[in-house]
Amino acid sequence: MAFSRVYVGAHYPGDVIVGVALGAAVAVAVNRVVSVQVGRWLGHLVHSPLSPLVARGGGTQEHG
Repeated sequence: MAFSRVYVGAHYPGDVIVGVALGAAVAVAVNRVVSVQVGRWLGHLVHSPLSPLVARGGGTQEHG
């Protein structure tokens, strides 16, 4: 998509490069914030009535 925007003349290459870099930076920042928040939520779930739903020690066991 980025190449096509430059190819058709809709954007300069610098615009596309800055857009990709900005998008990557925002994605990394959001990932870090969400990871921390999900960790907190899972910590609360362990001490709640829903604790059987939180897998501990590697998930499900296969019989066979």
